[in-house]
Amino acid sequence: VDRNNVSLTANLKMQNIQIFPERIHNRERFLKNITTIYNDITYQSIEEKINRNKFFYLKRNASPKDLQKIINLGETGVEIVDSYKRKYLHKSLFSHVVGEVDIDNKGISGLEMSLDNYLHDQDLISSLDLRIQHIVRDEILNAMTIFDAMGGSGLVMNINNGEILSMVSLPDFDPNISIGEKFNRNTLGLYEFGSVMKTFTAAIGLEEKKFKINTKFEINKSIKVGKNRVSDSHPPCQNKFCSVEDIFSNSSNIGTIKLIREIGTEYQKKYLNRLGLFDRVNLNLPELSSPLYPDIWRQVNTDSIAYGYGISISPLHLALATSTVLNGGYIIEPSLIKKNKYYDYKNRIFSEDTSEKMRYLFSKVVTDGTASTAFG
Repeated sequence: VDRNNVSLTANLKMQNIQIFPERIHNRERFLKNITTIYNDITYQSIEEKINRNKFFYLKRNASPKDLQKIINLGETGVEIVDSYKRKYLHKSLFSHVVGEVDIDNKGISGLEMSLDNYLHDQDLISSLDLRIQHIVRDEILNAMTIFDAMGGSGLVMNINNGEILSMVSLPDFDPNISIGEKFNRNTLGLYEFGSVMKTFTAAIGLEEKKFKINTKFEINKSIKVGKNRVSDSHPPCQNKFCSVEDIFSNSSNIGTIKLIREIGTEYQKKYLNRLGLFDRVNLNLPELSSPLYPDIWRQVNTDSIAYGYGISISPLHLALATSTVLNGGYIIEPSLIKKNKYYDYKNRIFSEDTSEKMRYLFSKVVTDGTASTAFG
C-alpha cells in the first residue's frame, strides 16, 4: 500500500492445472479432449510431455470457464491446485519502484524482488504517495512532449528523513503484462548533471570559509580549463567583479571554476565522498548503479566537476546530496518504506549556517537568477 493505505497491488485467487501422466488411463482420449478445450495447445506438444511421464503444468492461472471443462473430464491424472496471480492496480504508474513477480509470484524486480520474503507474509506500508506519483508522472510526460524527449525521470523526497514520496521513470511498463521499458533512470541511469552540481561547490567553499556570499571574483569573458576555454552564456552581473551570490544565482561557469580553485581538489574530493557521490546508494531496490568518477584526479577534473562535468551520478544520488546541503547539513538514508519519524538524520557534514546560506542562494536562483521563469 502507499503511505495513505491505498492499495498498490492485489492477489487474485486462481488455479493451476497439474498433469501426472502415469495416472492417465486413456492417453489418446485425454489428448483429444485437452486439444478440444484449449485451441492454443497442439496434440503433438501435449503428447510429447505426457510421454516423458513426468509431472507438468497444463495451465498456470487457468480461467474459471475452462476449469469446469477440465473437472468434467473426471481424469485422475489431473489435479487442480490454488494459486495466486499478482495484480498491479495502477498498471504502469509504480512499475519501476514496485517491480513485478514471475509466474510463481517470486519477485524479479523492484520492491517485489528486494522484499520478496517480507511481502509473502504481510502487507508493506511504502513511503510512496499515489497522488504525488500521478502529478510527477504527468509533469514529466508534459516536459517530454515539449522537448520531444525520448525519456525522463523525477523523484520527490522528504529531505529530513529520506522518505521517497514519488519516483517516476519514463518510458515505463505495465507489470500486469510485463511489456515496456524496465530501465529505472532514477537509480540506474548515470548522468553528468551540469550546473546543479554547482550546489556542492558553493556549499563546500562556504563551509570551509574559503569565501562568503558577498565575496567578489573577477569574471572575464572566458577561463582556461585544460586545453580548452570555458565561457558563460550570459554575465552573472553587470560589473567586472561579481559576488558569490551573483555567480550562483546566475549559474556562472567561470565564477564556479574560480570558486573551486579557492577551495582546492582535496576538499572537493573529501566532501563529494562524504555526500555519497562515489558509492552506490543504500536503498531497498535491486536496480542501483555506482557513480563514475576519475581514477586520476587532475586539476582539469577538479575544474570540470565543479560546474557539473566529469562525474556521472544517478538522479537519486543528486537528490540525496542536495537534501544534505539544504536540511541543515545532515546525511539521510533514502527509503521506500514509510518511517515512523519525520526527522531521521545521520552524520552532519555542513553547519546550519552553511545550510541556511545555501537555502538563501537557492531562493535567489528562483527569484532573480536563471530559474526565475520556473514558476511563471
